[in-house]
Order: sequence, then C-alpha cells, then structure tokens
Amino acid sequence: MKRSNIILLLLALISLTMFVVPDIFSMFSGQHVFYNQINCQKCHEEEYGEVWATSAAGDAHIRAANNTNYTTYLAIGGIDYHPSGGTIDTVEDKIWTWNGSSWINDTESRLEKLDADGSNEIDGNEICHLCHNSSLADKHSHALIVRTCDDDWCHGNRNYTFNDPQLFDTLPTVDAGNVLNESGNLHNAFYLSLVNEPTGFVAGEPFNHTPGNLAGDYTSKSYLACISCHSTVPIDITIAQSRSNHTGEERRKYS
Repeated sequence: MKRSNIILLLLALISLTMFVVPDIFSMFSGQHVFYNQINCQKCHEEEYGEVWATSAAGDAHIRAANNTNYTTYLAIGGIDYHPSGGTIDTVEDKIWTWNGSSWINDTESRLEKLDADGSNEIDGNEICHLCHNSSLADKHSHALIVRTCDDDWCHGNRNYTFNDPQLFDTLPTVDAGNVLNESGNLHNAFYLSLVNEPTGFVAGEPFNHTPGNLAGDYTSKSYLACISCHSTVPIDITIAQSRSNHTGEERRKYS
C-alpha cells in the first residue's frame, strides 16, 4: 500500500474516532456526561414513546420523577416517610431529617434531582432515570440499573412494600405485588409463575437488603404481570379453534 494511502486511511480513522468516542466515553464517564450527550430514545424509541404517551400511568411516573422527596427516598433506601416531622426512616435503621433544603443524616446531605436541566419539570431523557439511574439504588457506578415495576420501593411484591403513599399528593398503587399475590386475584397464577423465572438483570443487594422480587441472583420476570396489562404497545394474537369435540360420546352430566 502506498504511503499516501496509509496516511489517508489514518486520517479517516482519526476523523471517525472524533465522532464515535464522545458517545462511548459518555456511557462510562459519569452521570453528568450521560445526561448531556446520550439520547435514550435513539435505541429505545418504543419505550420512550410509551412513557410520554398521554396516559395516567405515564403522567404518574413523570410526577414521581419530579418529586425530589421520592427520588431521595429511593436513593437512601427509605421505608417510612413522616411529612409532619420531616423525617425518613431507612432500611438501614438511619433517620434522615429535612433541614429546609435537603435531607440530612449526620454529616451527609442528599437531595436527588432528576431535573438535570433545571427547567422545574421532567422532560426529554430525564424520565428514564427514574428506573435506570444507579444513584437511586445505592449503586454509585457509571452503569445503569434496571428497576422493575414490582421493585420493593416502587409497586412492591409479595415480600416487601417500602413505597410510602404519603410521598405523593394522590395515592398510587404501592402494594400491587401483594394484591397480585392474593389467592383470590385473577392474575395470581400468572404472577406467581413469573416470580420463579429469572431475567438477565443481576439484582445485587441495595442498602445491604435482599430484594423481594428475586429468582436466584437475578430480578424475576414477575414485573411482566404488570406490563402485560398496563403497557400500551399493541400486539397481535391468534386464538386457535379448539380441536376437542364430543361427537359420538354418550351425553351425561358431570359429577
């Protein structure tokens, strides 16, 4: 290969790197860069569109993401919120106190905001961080997490419900997992079957607490019982005609 061709090839590779590296770097270099340079909807257009679709569920999650008491509650592992006293009890037996601008525990101060651009509302990719921001799950890493519907601090499961309805102006369903676990619930068998099926999402132990929606070391697929009814993504199904018949059988009553 001619020397001139080699030089042109190197220049092309350098030029390509200048465009590719910023996005790759932003995925691993920290949350601030992630906010500013990554557009989640580039890869997750359907999920992004569903959250922003006009629906009660979408609006509820947007309000939750803009509620700094709730996002801080997630980040510190809260289990009981006392608005009158301005305190939060946590799963690690700590008590956080509101000082007028942030939540305080000894010398530590926290106020988790997902409103990265300071617009006083949740817009753009900010909503994605309610379920995927690692800092809200006691995992201070650059990687994202997956928080499912029946997370202990979201809508609960058959083992734990830590979400406190007092955090919200309107009462959300914070104990959906317990409701699905009831023997008389129509979706009970579906939910309990999925409880035993693992996803590919490693759960870990946030706040030294073993989550209640596990299948082995992984988050279970139990949250799909929620998605199947509350997702607006259209699906096509075909119900096959039954092949059973009683032709030629003696008619009788079932005992």
